[in-house]
Amino acid sequence: MTISVRFDGVDHLIGLADGMAQSAKEIGPAVVPIVAASALRVEQVAKQFVPYKTGATRDSIGLDPKQPRLRGTAVEVDVGAETHYAPFLEHGTARMAPHAFLGPALDRATPDFVSALELVLAKHGPLR
Repeated sequence: MTISVRFDGVDHLIGLADGMAQSAKEIGPAVVPIVAASALRVEQVAKQFVPYKTGATRDSIGLDPKQPRLRGTAVEVDVGAETHYAPFLEHGTARMAPHAFLGPALDRATPDFVSALELVLAKHGPLR
């Protein structure tokens, strides 16, 4: 038994996808400073929220790389803590309740990040 499927208009979808990728490449450089500022905000707030005894986890919170990088249509930067027990603090264990610090920091930074992105999109126009 054979099943045949036909999609009409795929060429339009491919053209739309190509246009969106081109728009993303044009907007990307304008987004890099927004991502940098937002990542720095997440880092700062996480350092305020993290529980500490020695300060090791707080001191290990940082950005990797120090500045976001534009890769094709993506802007990349990681914010995290380097201590081996940071995930246990964030998510908890069977014996310890979570003491989230990265998630709440991201929640605090998100509204300003979204607002800044909306301004960039308004300036550059809609994605094609």
